[in-house]
Amino acid sequence: MRSGEEFDRELIRVRLVWVGMIAFFLVLVVALWGIQVRDVSRYRSSMDRQSIRRVRLPATRGMILDKNGVCLADTRPSYCIAIYLEELWQAGILKNTVDEVDRIISRLEGILDLKRVVTRGDIISHLNKRRPLPFLAWRDVDERVIAKWVESNVNLPGVDIYVEPMRVYPHGSMASHVLGYVARAEPARDDVEPYHFYLPEVKGTYGLEKVLDELLKGTAGGQLIRVNVIGLKQQEEGGVLPTSGSDIVLTLDSRIQQLLEDLLAGEKGAGVVMDPRNGDILAMASSPSFDPNNFSPGLSDS
Repeated sequence: MRSGEEFDRELIRVRLVWVGMIAFFLVLVVALWGIQVRDVSRYRSSMDRQSIRRVRLPATRGMILDKNGVCLADTRPSYCIAIYLEELWQAGILKNTVDEVDRIISRLEGILDLKRVVTRGDIISHLNKRRPLPFLAWRDVDERVIAKWVESNVNLPGVDIYVEPMRVYPHGSMASHVLGYVARAEPARDDVEPYHFYLPEVKGTYGLEKVLDELLKGTAGGQLIRVNVIGLKQQEEGGVLPTSGSDIVLTLDSRIQQLLEDLLAGEKGAGVVMDPRNGDILAMASSPSFDPNNFSPGLSDS
């Protein structure tokens, strides 16, 4: 009789264990359903917030022209040698990737006959601060380097040509006191939709470049990029293209401007030529002058 009671107790315990296991399984199923079905949009939104980065794209600066359409200030493409870190990432400690990037730069030195201008510290800083963006090993390389690039058929992983804008003054010192020059601008912070990364841009700091800066600089755009868990770019997710700045047409006549400057060459003084019919300023010069191209900043990603 006692053994029968023990058997019943054992059976009850087994049944309780089964009930507990079934209850635990049901709770697990409900929890998984909540994560994978009911709350999927919330988790996907959270994942997107963690993996999407916003990059501010500066607009192309507008031209400054004389009354006859002669360009006095323009923006030209500056060709750079870029290294895309997502293609060179090495497993393990950060030093492994730094070594690989350093090795690629050393090979490019020989192939393109270029002197190194970046250090290991620059590579480390870029990896820590701007990992999803290309690392520019050389900026504003000349036609000789581009020709070597084409002739050598460079086929190194993670290396390509990158183009960034640079302000130029085609006529050098002509009308320099009128035109002025630009300098590197501090990133324009957006409190509504803050950007994670800001590409270098310029602002007018003297002359018409400063006075008309709001018209010339245009409206910046933005690029969305998706990064992986270690912060490397995976793909582009779209964005808004920047709107180029407005072109400005002056009353200056570049031919008369050049004649006036030739008259003032080697002297200290200033001169103005005005159209008596309507008051238009046809030329305005001051001597000595300067070349505003010397003030165009070498853009930096630091």
